[in-house]
Amino acid sequence: ALELFLRCSIMCLARSLLGCGRGRITHHIAQQTGATISAMNIEPDQLEAAIAFAELQGLNGTQRTVQQGNSHAPLPFADNQFDGFYQVQAFTYAWDLKKLFAEIARVVKPGSIISILDGVMLDGYDPANSTHKRLLYETRQITGLGGFWHTKYWLDAITSNGFTILEAEVKGGHQHPLIDRERWVFENLAKLVDYLVWLRVLPAHFGKLLERFTLHGESFTIMDRENMFTTSYAVIARLDG
Repeated sequence: ALELFLRCSIMCLARSLLGCGRGRITHHIAQQTGATISAMNIEPDQLEAAIAFAELQGLNGTQRTVQQGNSHAPLPFADNQFDGFYQVQAFTYAWDLKKLFAEIARVVKPGSIISILDGVMLDGYDPANSTHKRLLYETRQITGLGGFWHTKYWLDAITSNGFTILEAEVKGGHQHPLIDRERWVFENLAKLVDYLVWLRVLPAHFGKLLERFTLHGESFTIMDRENMFTTSYAVIARLDG
């Protein structure tokens, strides 16, 4: 299924509230597949960076087009316009997954392949457990992600809009071994940044950013270790018809 997807023309609607961010994944897909890609983003600075990068690579307006848009509104594309769809950690900011997948079903052609990679809740998380809720709150501060929904909700949102699931799994296994092994880097870096902030070599928000990574890093690793959540849940599906 993944090989078939990579042969398709791809609509990349990736990050921000939902958007392509600075366009690096969009560029990678364009290079690897030769696809013509329409990318959408809501944040002006990221949009400007994505367009500049596309122009630098000689792909802007030819193999790639980038435009501003909001995924909470109807997508600014025609019915049955695209052969495929791809997103990475953008739907965490969706207000309503079912409505969003309904829009995706509208703009892709019947038989199209869609590929999703995002953060989700797993069976190890108990929403009635106060400790689990605290861990989730602190983990959100590290990842910067918005909503985490259980895999069952994701699959229901996809299949209820006419898609057939081809693959659905956590990619790459657990993340906590790498994080635990490299934690000392962030802890020592945080000390250095604090010192440079004190000297006014760096602005104060640099210290706050590193503090966020180091303060709640253990919460992230606990949730990952105990199968409460993952940032790498991958779904590949095909639109029926």
